[in-house]
Amino acid sequence: MNTLDSTTTAPPALLASPADFDRIREAANHPGLLRDLAAFVRHLADHELNEPVVTRDIQGRRLLHVSRRLLRRVINCGLAYQLDRDPRHARRVMLDLQAAAAFSDWNPSHVLDVAERCAAFALGLDWLGDAFTPDERRTIEDALIRLGLEPGLADPSAWYFSATNNWNAVCNGGLAMGAITVRHRRPDLAQALIARCIEQLPLHGENYAPEGAYTEGPMYWDYGTTFHVLAIESLLRATGSTHGLDALPGFRQSADYMVHVIGPTGEFYSYFDSGPSRLPLTALLWFGRHYNIPRFTRAEADNLRQILAAPTGSALGANSRYIALSLLWLKPEHFADAAPPKALAWSGAGPNPVAFWRSAWTPDATWVGAKGGKARVSHGHLDAGSFVFEAGGVRWAVDPGSEDYHRLESMGIDLWARDRWSIFRLGSEGHSIPRIDGVTPDPDGRCPRIHWTDTPAPRVSFDLGALYPGVVDRLHRTISDGAGGRTCWLDEVGGLAAGRIYRFTWITIADVIIGDRCVLLAQNGRQLRIDVDCNQAVTIGVIDPSTLLKPHDTPIPGLKRIEFALMAPGVDFTLQLTARLAPSPSFPLPCPTF
Repeated sequence: MNTLDSTTTAPPALLASPADFDRIREAANHPGLLRDLAAFVRHLADHELNEPVVTRDIQGRRLLHVSRRLLRRVINCGLAYQLDRDPRHARRVMLDLQAAAAFSDWNPSHVLDVAERCAAFALGLDWLGDAFTPDERRTIEDALIRLGLEPGLADPSAWYFSATNNWNAVCNGGLAMGAITVRHRRPDLAQALIARCIEQLPLHGENYAPEGAYTEGPMYWDYGTTFHVLAIESLLRATGSTHGLDALPGFRQSADYMVHVIGPTGEFYSYFDSGPSRLPLTALLWFGRHYNIPRFTRAEADNLRQILAAPTGSALGANSRYIALSLLWLKPEHFADAAPPKALAWSGAGPNPVAFWRSAWTPDATWVGAKGGKARVSHGHLDAGSFVFEAGGVRWAVDPGSEDYHRLESMGIDLWARDRWSIFRLGSEGHSIPRIDGVTPDPDGRCPRIHWTDTPAPRVSFDLGALYPGVVDRLHRTISDGAGGRTCWLDEVGGLAAGRIYRFTWITIADVIIGDRCVLLAQNGRQLRIDVDCNQAVTIGVIDPSTLLKPHDTPIPGLKRIEFALMAPGVDFTLQLTARLAPSPSFPLPCPTF
């Protein structure tokens, strides 16, 4: 491992060198997205000038919202200061750093709070330090060491530093950034934290292996991967090496995962603890620049243009705190070729296998997202076998997404253990999964992808039998594109005892009319028909999920669960149900019309 130079008093450029900032300032003088982005960052920084100074405002067990507000403010004002050297931006950051330095502690019982604040202090010292007086700088460094870095080494066995989830990247990355910044003050401390980051961060890399399907879902890809990237950049500039952290199995491919997990409507497949709303995915720009892959740059640039056209205040939320880093990672040369990605389909195996495909890179395209996996992993839901579907600019099959952690915890809900599967959005009730009456899916059941092809037409199969051990001998779900672009679901269920009811379920917010072996959906002036073929008599019904909600569940207006139910004649019989979709402006008989 290359060691840090502990003799110099000036911190290295954590994420950008003086030459990088010269390049950005020059590019900002010419028409283009980077100039527009620079103007937007200035507006963000000016907006920060009027925001209240951070306070030690604990919410439940977290101080995380305060850390994130501080990190956002440092990034926005720090980069604006590098553009224009406006002293107001430096003073604004100093007020907040001084306020946080005076906190009694940084809430070390929830170490994410500490780690994000360490990153904020590190970037504040790095980008704005030349505007601080020696006494101010020493006060900030002292607080970073005492409240951030020393607590970070207090418990060598703390689980989060060697975890395989996003905590690893955030905790190791944030503390390493802080350590690099004060290495001239505490070389022993810095060396220990840097060594731990280099040693343990590959464990976070297990989320990407083997093919890029990030285990914790798209929202946590953004969180964990952004800090993974911040660590790579900081270590590279401090030690001269990435230490292989940019070459972990599936890491680069995970950027393709993020390109495809977003549907034509612009929303995520919101599985696990993700919401549907697309976040600014600034790390995608880093992947485009670092690996020189234009499709990653262009995928985020399109979203960035929409953000720049929106009111400034909409980019000041907790989930937009990295957006100004786009200045560092946007590579304008990648716009020379404006063609959309060539691939229309993508799939990745691993602990949480997924598959996506679309008919085109247009807003009205047909798009499928589907997954297998296991519920009892970080941020897991009981959703193996679930799917989403879009066509004509409408999401016809939905996933309800995540719940509010703090709200549930404040109600006494054990969100992370005992009560997790009783929550509608997290348990089995809120997902389009195969259901067997009277049997709760096994959260430990691992459901692998057993087949995938994207040629000549996309087709994916998942083995879902582990959801119901001892109840079924075989439960396979295959989703494919058939003739005429009619997306098709085939469920095969073997070993089900006589009299048991098997249900193919479809979660939607569309209006529903039940026909003869078909269902009609209507939404936003569009229509969709689901035809079903079965080797047993089928009963079709619609469940109002509000009847399933418990007092702690958040209502979802308009949500419905369509159920196609078949009764098993005996264990030697294999039930088969095929559902085919037909987006159409009209519906021929035998289905009624609207």
